[in-house]
Amino acid sequence: MSGPARIRGNKLYLLFGETPDNTDRKCETTAVTLEHEDADTDTLTFCDASEGGAAQPFFDVTFVQSLDSTSFWRFCWEHAGEVVPFTYAPQGNAEPTTEQPHFIGFVQIPKARPTIGGEAVVAGTGFTSELRLDVTDADGNKPGVATMDEGTTP
Repeated sequence: MSGPARIRGNKLYLLFGETPDNTDRKCETTAVTLEHEDADTDTLTFCDASEGGAAQPFFDVTFVQSLDSTSFWRFCWEHAGEVVPFTYAPQGNAEPTTEQPHFIGFVQIPKARPTIGGEAVVAGTGFTSELRLDVTDADGNKPGVATMDEGTTP
């Protein structure tokens, strides 16, 4: 018996925002995790309290720095503070299925633009930037929800 299919660290399908060609960001990212923490909210409702409090989902993303007009770095620079849709498929499939669902929703690009530059190196290694992208609703309200999209199976 083999057990459930594992998520491997060599596949990814990742979209942030609406781009003309639905740019998959897998070739620009070196680490992507969808995490959850207790939400920091000014107004805790009785429903939130009865359910143990609200959770804030967020992405930690490490990506290469590039000034190319189509790069993720440039996208984050030009869309700082905006709410954009996301699709996250940790198993690398372009279409969601029951066994390989996508996570979809909205994130807010931080108002603080991504870093540029880094430490000097002898060899030609590239610089990376890191961002936390909070999951919001379409209007930018936190906490948002990362919904699991299972698509349809034949």
